Amino acid sequence: MAEDIVNQVNPVPLGTNPRALAMRVGVTVESIYEAIRNEDLKAKKLGRRTIVLESDALEWLSKLPDLKLSPSARTRETREQAIRRLNQLRERDE
Repeated sequence: MAEDIVNQVNPVPLGTNPRALAMRVGVTVESIYEAIRNEDLKAKKLGRRTIVLESDALEWLSKLPDLKLSPSARTRETREQAIRRLNQLRERDE
């Protein structure tokens, strides 16, 4: 019941402006506008306001390339794991 009241007062927004989207995603506003200019991210206009629908923002994010770790990043991770393993062995031997 309380959840229904909260949903009536604060419905989930259907869209957001580029500045708010940039803050939520953790990128610059310029990168959002660049994606809009490149037609990678769909946007709507309402008067002077630019609105990005939540569904379009999620679609844009899902189309971004996956992170590929470089060999040096994988090596760094392996090195950290080896250091942890050595420390565990030293603690066990003490």
